[in-house]
Amino acid sequence: VPANTATDDQEGSFAIYTFTFQSAVKADGVRIAGTAAGHTSCAEIAVYAAEVPVEPVRDVNITSYGAPIVCCTDPKGAGNKDIHVICDGVFPEVSGTGDQQYDTWGSTPHDGNCYFGMEFLGICDFTRFVYQTGAHYPDGGWFIGDSIRLQVKQDDRWIEMDPANYTVT
Repeated sequence: VPANTATDDQEGSFAIYTFTFQSAVKADGVRIAGTAAGHTSCAEIAVYAAEVPVEPVRDVNITSYGAPIVCCTDPKGAGNKDIHVICDGVFPEVSGTGDQQYDTWGSTPHDGNCYFGMEFLGICDFTRFVYQTGAHYPDGGWFIGDSIRLQVKQDDRWIEMDPANYTVT
């Protein structure tokens, strides 16, 4: 993943990153994972899948059909405690507030590995994954450098996507 997909300072609050797959990926979950800088935060996620058998294939937002997943389910920070805030369809402005995002402060796993994503009841043809960071604080709120990984869930296993199979904007 290009280094510009993670911000190591407070200036990156509420930045949006779009992961576009080179071709549709069949899976029942998709998530962003990485090593937390103290803790991580997420303001919004959107997941898109190919609408088939429509020609030409177009992608549609399927976020509302999935369930949000996160590495930490007992956050203690100033962010919203309801995980559904990350999939409510609201992409906050850069000046967003803590209640518009979910952060893992106080409950980040000891190994620092965190993730935010969505799982679905059936197989989808994923085409895009959009991740908006939450607020950045002096003690964290982002993924460290190039530790970010995009993963899909296939056959009940999380598999890392090869960066050659998607672009990040």
